[in-house]
Amino acid sequence: HVMWVPSGCRGKIFKLHSLEFIGVIHSFTAGTHCQQTIIAKTALCLQALALTPEDGWSVHAVAHVHEMKAEMDKGLKFMASTEKDWMVCDMLACHNYWSVHYCAHATNIILTNKELQQVTQPHTEDHTLLFNDLHFFMVSLGSKETTTTQRLLESLQELAKDPAENHQLQIAERVGLPMCQALLEYDQRNYSQAVELLKPIKDRFVEIGGSDAQRDVFNQLLIHAAMKSGDKEHQRFARCMLIERDTVRPNSLLTDRLIQKAQSLHV
Repeated sequence: HVMWVPSGCRGKIFKLHSLEFIGVIHSFTAGTHCQQTIIAKTALCLQALALTPEDGWSVHAVAHVHEMKAEMDKGLKFMASTEKDWMVCDMLACHNYWSVHYCAHATNIILTNKELQQVTQPHTEDHTLLFNDLHFFMVSLGSKETTTTQRLLESLQELAKDPAENHQLQIAERVGLPMCQALLEYDQRNYSQAVELLKPIKDRFVEIGGSDAQRDVFNQLLIHAAMKSGDKEHQRFARCMLIERDTVRPNSLLTDRLIQKAQSLHV
């Protein structure tokens, strides 16, 4: 069998001399469907699990489908029913357990910004992933650690000037840094500026890494900034984003609350 391998192996062709890895191929392909149809993603995952029940990646992808559809109970039941299979999947098993714990006990694992700052501050200038940088930046802003915030922003700006072959640094100037600046503007209640920074690059959020579920915080940031902006065009944009969100993430109580808030603000 000759098949295309997605994600990091995209563009390379592998010859598979047995069916041993076909299920894994299906699960990786499903992972690339985060921005595509839920039906296609689910079908690929079920095919993969039928061939390789212990494939933690497929389990992980199905869990994301349930999250996107706001089916927390179904997601927890699915994870529990397949636990004996995916618990052997090393690193990914840890991630899956964390996802289960988050869905079941989210209110019990809330940490303060100060507690998070103790963990993230030593990595302020690591700049391994823009995804990490942005979350560290949120923590420093929330902790009112102005010095740490400035260090992270300035060191990333400096590295972005000469990114060499580092892809994350290559996209820092056009994606990562505007997102950092937008967080700073929002923190300073400059909501219109935050919208102007995020709106042109909202379709590039995917480039920082992470999953749709993990990056959703930036979509929420843009929606909140647009609703709070004094610009009527921004407010109309918020309404459009909420309609789109309701289509992509059906049955979401969070989306319902945001829509109600927008209506109360006459957005």
